[in-house]
Amino acid sequence: RSFRTLFRARPPESGRQASSSIQQHDSVGMALGNAIQEARDQLDGEPQVLMVFVHGAEGDDRPEALLDNIRRSCPMASVFGGVADSVIGMGKEIENRISASVLMLRGLSEPPRGFHMECERTPDGWSVFGIDDDAHRNARACEGLLAIACPQTFSADLLYDSLQAMTLGGEKPIPVFGGNLSHTPWSKPATMFLNDQTYRHGAIALTMPPELRWSTLVSQGCRPIGEPMLVTELEGHSILSLGGKPARDRLRQTLQQLPAREQAMAMRLLRMGQAISEYSESFSHGEFLIRNITSIDQESKSISVAGRFQVGQTVRFHLRDAETADGDLKQLMAMAAKSGLVPKAGILFSCNGRGTNMFPAAHHDASVVEHYFPGLPCTGFFAAGEFGPVDHLNLVHGFTAVAAFLSEAS
Repeated sequence: RSFRTLFRARPPESGRQASSSIQQHDSVGMALGNAIQEARDQLDGEPQVLMVFVHGAEGDDRPEALLDNIRRSCPMASVFGGVADSVIGMGKEIENRISASVLMLRGLSEPPRGFHMECERTPDGWSVFGIDDDAHRNARACEGLLAIACPQTFSADLLYDSLQAMTLGGEKPIPVFGGNLSHTPWSKPATMFLNDQTYRHGAIALTMPPELRWSTLVSQGCRPIGEPMLVTELEGHSILSLGGKPARDRLRQTLQQLPAREQAMAMRLLRMGQAISEYSESFSHGEFLIRNITSIDQESKSISVAGRFQVGQTVRFHLRDAETADGDLKQLMAMAAKSGLVPKAGILFSCNGRGTNMFPAAHHDASVVEHYFPGLPCTGFFAAGEFGPVDHLNLVHGFTAVAAFLSEAS
């Protein structure tokens, strides 16, 4: 069967206004066609929004051809998505295999607004172009901005700065959630779908109509070890000293206090956390932004970290730990479910270091969402840096699961 022959008219099965499907196939075109058809079978009418993430868009199934077929099959829908390293759906994660995940919505009072953004150098420095005051107002009305980006050509931190510049005094920042598209090989730019266009640079974003609201949660995949310390000397991305002593020596002291099993874990799973806020009294789990340790220099006794640090900033060593990540995500999901949240759809962005790279069984994060919100239409992908707010600060994370839930405004 061809891609287009899959789209024959069928009566809706459940009359829902949100639906999703995740499919695997030898051809991404067929996987996508099957996913769209299954999602449409569950929907009461034509979709107004189609979110789509695919893996394996090459050759005859190149992104432009896929988008053309999507537009022909769902001509009235606003399209938003891209090519990902691995995709996520309702209760399921398909890692590194040809696949497609879609989410459909209808019943909206007006179409969502999608826009493309670029980072460009100006005489005053780097700025984000493509987001205007109308987009800012729309994002504030639905309490969130969904964004996915090419990590080679776009900086989420610059987007956060631009949104902050539009924020009036006393207003909280607009939550931004999403992630960097991760596609192998790394040398390739990311591919994004927005309505009739395919983009390979910058970022795309989406705001929803005002009758809908976004709610987000951010779950870290690491736990702290040792004590919080102050950065006392820096050179570029290298931390030279912590608390007045060489950084390597501080690390060695921290590891010596751990059980033998955790010392062995640290050889592979050690990370650095930088405090999100310096006003904390405890600097406990969840209060740090996790960053990769890229190297330890035995001669200079320095530790190089993938991130921007400052002298006087509080840091703490962390271990990437499946048990902690599992418990943290379940606790946050349980709190969301007990809060009275009744979402109509969800999107999940998991770090590409999670999945079977972290957990002993597949489908972990998606299964947790399904457990606490059974039957919730869901899509998403594994990201190379996840966007999500913590304590009203928009941040780019690592090793996290960021879940965004769409519900009716109360």
